[in-house]
Amino acid sequence: LEGGFREEEVRVLGLAVECNTRLQPTQVLQAQQNGEIILDVRTRNEFVCQKNGHLAGAYSAPVFELQSAAAELRERFPGKSFVAYCRGGFRSAVASSILQAAGLKATDVVGGYGELQQALPEQTGKLDT
Repeated sequence: LEGGFREEEVRVLGLAVECNTRLQPTQVLQAQQNGEIILDVRTRNEFVCQKNGHLAGAYSAPVFELQSAAAELRERFPGKSFVAYCRGGFRSAVASSILQAAGLKATDVVGGYGELQQALPEQTGKLDT
């Protein structure tokens, strides 16, 4: 994560280091069309907020619930890849790491929901899920 630990600091701690490919906001719709599951990892209140809404077709999966929800996601979406987004990009990076640690294939979106709103105005602001 930007502003976080450097790779060599993490290696000294004996932890695995893996660089994740992050999606640009303009790539999210294609990922969704390819069958990847889009997870909104903001709070449920942010997900249903009348002011901003969420990406059409996204599932609410708050980051603080992901460790306990990983098995359910695996069962509900067998063999699927996940794309996480949040408001600014930090929680989604954490979420993709949590999902990967649980053995799921996951990535996240650079810049978060604000960037998605600019890149995909027709698909954002929804309150449908």
